[in-house]
Amino acid sequence: MNVVCKAVLEERGFRPKIIGKLHMNEKQVTLHENLPIIEVTNPLLLDTLLSDKRTAHLILKRLDKQVAIVAPGQFEALLLRLKKLGHLPKVL
Repeated sequence: MNVVCKAVLEERGFRPKIIGKLHMNEKQVTLHENLPIIEVTNPLLLDTLLSDKRTAHLILKRLDKQVAIVAPGQFEALLLRLKKLGHLPKVL
């Protein structure tokens, strides 16, 4: 986990539990349990959610054009908002 992402999560009171590490070709892979993430196929949807005052606070940090971390405790609220907007998100 990069330092900025870790600091943001800890600042918001979220303590992800690291459940495993694997070293492959000098690259470290870290798996986090219970870290809600939203992934969209169209980056415009994430742009829209982040610019809407009703949903922006539900997203903690954008990781790239199509992926963001959902704020702690806000998964259900974001899910309901997406459904109200006519989306049918796949929940894993």
